[in-house]
Amino acid sequence: MLALPSVAVWDVWTPRAFFGGDVYADRLSSTFFSRSVRGRDAEPPGLGTRDPGRARLSDGFDGFSALSLTLLAEGTRTTLWSAGRVAVSDDAAAPEGELGARVRLLDSLTTFVAAVHRSDDDTLELGLSFALPWVSADVVAWGAARTAGADALDPFELDQDVALEGSTTAWGAEARGTLRTGVDGLAALGTFAFVSVDEGTLFQARTAAAGVVNPSSTLTLDYAPPPLPGGFFARARMLFPQQRLAGDEELDRALCPQLPSEAELAAGAARVQDCSGAPGSFLFDLGARLDLGDVRIDAIAENLLDQQGALRGEPIGFGGTAVRALLTLRL
Repeated sequence: MLALPSVAVWDVWTPRAFFGGDVYADRLSSTFFSRSVRGRDAEPPGLGTRDPGRARLSDGFDGFSALSLTLLAEGTRTTLWSAGRVAVSDDAAAPEGELGARVRLLDSLTTFVAAVHRSDDDTLELGLSFALPWVSADVVAWGAARTAGADALDPFELDQDVALEGSTTAWGAEARGTLRTGVDGLAALGTFAFVSVDEGTLFQARTAAAGVVNPSSTLTLDYAPPPLPGGFFARARMLFPQQRLAGDEELDRALCPQLPSEAELAAGAARVQDCSGAPGSFLFDLGARLDLGDVRIDAIAENLLDQQGALRGEPIGFGGTAVRALLTLRL
């Protein structure tokens, strides 16, 4: 890290420069977010609702090496940053970059905006963070355009007027909040995640992509009474119906039971109702933990209501009640 003398222009800025290198990395990190490049980090844990605490998956490679340079200007209320990176993946090198700003609007309210470019993926994120002694919340809205077929060795020769097969645009929102109830050790935590994906480029006609995950949410009530070396929690995990289907999916009777029968279709009948789409589900879990310093025990009973369901694109559904225990030893 290289720190330079402070400069007073509208604010008092402290410039900093960071040089970095990764021999092998499986997580694409930014100033305000982290994206996993491992497929298993996008898998839903347990019984079918993806873990909102995990990083959103960054597709395209399993691991990479990189050299990076970050320039940061920190003010009393505003932080500006830019970063450049040359990443090598699958024997191909590609330039990547990032620009962003964070502004503290009030003592309890902060906002940020970040634009990130990768060889085949451009993302814009806008976030808002709110914090008081009894409640805190973070909300992020994002949009991304991914161009299939971009040459990682020379990404700037791509003809942007042609919608290459497999190009997609996506947008989504994520929210997380914590409410401290006033009862010592008792807190409520909630999360929500939504994503919409289209086939096609940003400024051309687009159609819904197949296999888009259901909107999901969690609500957790966590109690850790101070005299005890542990705590308990109750958690509801929800998948909401996903009714926006691709053209091929509208011909799937599992997703569109409103389709006429084969005989009716042969007679020229048409569907008169919208497809119900991928159904939602509700799962309820109970858990406890005991932390004795060098020894920690976690236990959880999942899907106590024995709900049945399936994730989109997963060949095996979920159902039944499961009990898991984890023993952690600190050496």
